[in-house]
Amino acid sequence: MRATTVRRLPAVAAGVAVLVLAACGGTPAPVAQTYSSAASGYSYVCPPGWKVIRGEVRSSNDSLVTIQVLDLTDAATERIGLYDIQTPMPEARELAAVLLAQTRKMQEAVHGLRNVKESKKILDACMEINSLENQADSLLRRALADLFRSGADPLTIIKWKEILDLIETATDRAEDVANVIENVVLENT
Repeated sequence: MRATTVRRLPAVAAGVAVLVLAACGGTPAPVAQTYSSAASGYSYVCPPGWKVIRGEVRSSNDSLVTIQVLDLTDAATERIGLYDIQTPMPEARELAAVLLAQTRKMQEAVHGLRNVKESKKILDACMEINSLENQADSLLRRALADLFRSGADPLTIIKWKEILDLIETATDRAEDVANVIENVVLENT
């Protein structure tokens, strides 16, 4: 995905996370911020100290800030539709809710970068993102164990395993975003 205009990555990820949660049968609260859609896809907000290099948002130390959060959540949502999932797994709903909480914290942390002097608020949001990722790891392990014990047909198991893995990998990438934001804050305070 090319990002020529850089605006609102966390808002976009939150929007897609809402779609994943809804597709898994959840009922999320409305997202506070909206995002614009450029001709090439999405547009993003790039925090101070970050830059766009060949379509990837990177921190000043060239750590990849992940547009992958958006791509992975979009992939999970697409698979739910493509695989004609009719009955959501409760664990998928929980995992999507964790991802949604992470994207909202990402949004909070990135918004806080406008005033890096309030670093505690930003770092608290980053710590919450990391804590949520640990929760997602546990949810994935439990969901996979339940899925394999369920006696469901192998095709259903394969479909859900792929969807669950995509959502959980998105939570891993959200943790990467938090790590980059922490580095930006620590370098600028």
